[in-house]
Amino acid sequence: MNVFTNQEKHTFEAEVMRCFGFMVDQFGMNQGKVRVSGGNDPRDSVLVVRYSRDDLKIDIGWKENETALIITVRFDRFGLSRQERHVYFEPFAEFQSDGEVKAVVPFLTESMGIKRIESVMAERKELFQQGLHEVIGAIGQKLKTHFGMLESASPDAIRRYHTWMKMKR
Repeated sequence: MNVFTNQEKHTFEAEVMRCFGFMVDQFGMNQGKVRVSGGNDPRDSVLVVRYSRDDLKIDIGWKENETALIITVRFDRFGLSRQERHVYFEPFAEFQSDGEVKAVVPFLTESMGIKRIESVMAERKELFQQGLHEVIGAIGQKLKTHFGMLESASPDAIRRYHTWMKMKR
């Protein structure tokens, strides 16, 4: 059973193309088709559109069940281990900017208590009441502004990010 209708998939793909098309035009990435990820349980379903080139893959994922728009970056350079090469764009931007660049969509960490998780989920719900297109637009603009940070990221910075994220757990 699939939680997303064909219309929802089409709408998501169109919004992603509108807000992230710059990655094709300006940064030489290829855009894949929308796909459903997350296994057999509809509660885990995620709509994903991938942008890729030889050294970088960026997945834009919408998980309706958790009101989460997640940008995952995979660095296919530097000989990073399988676990090291993946980062979440929003926390990575926050880490790289020493906290100056805040997340559009508040993210959860393993160390959060129930009250904090409930608070973050309430923030997300309020944020997405503006409409998914508004959130996608804001994150698309943020990625456009900070794309150079991804291109210039060093293996050491990526490893420090993972240490930073572990401290947040």
